[in-house]
Amino acid sequence: MKLDAIDEKILQALQEDGRITMAELGRTVALSQPAATERVRRLEDGGAIARYRADVPPAAVGKPIVSFLLFRAASCEAFAAFCRTSPHVLECHRISGEYNYLLQVASASMAALEAFENECDRYGSSTTLIVLSTPVAHKPVLPDEGGPSAV
Repeated sequence: MKLDAIDEKILQALQEDGRITMAELGRTVALSQPAATERVRRLEDGGAIARYRADVPPAAVGKPIVSFLLFRAASCEAFAAFCRTSPHVLECHRISGEYNYLLQVASASMAALEAFENECDRYGSSTTLIVLSTPVAHKPVLPDEGGPSAV
């Protein structure tokens, strides 16, 4: 899908505030409300907007320990199935290199994180990186200047 400058502004505005009204969005990007609504619908249909959701900090729901696990799975399919059902796993990415998965995990305590790691042991081995702070929590995803093929 080819994005123009207005599409990029719409994507940025929606990533910063997914609850913005179409009238507010239109004002932000200098379009009428119907034109902004049509642009958003086109972005949704084209796959540039996959979904809308609330951004809930793990600590707000009693899971203040956030960590990343680099995981080397013996059976990728079995491990991926485990990750899909685990309430600890926020994200699971298949990666290249020495490890084949990168997980983001949220836990209620260090003991809960240790128990989760013990559950993982049956699928392979891991290295755990505990988040101390998050200087950049979220940034909008936008194409590079000059378009998608800019190097």
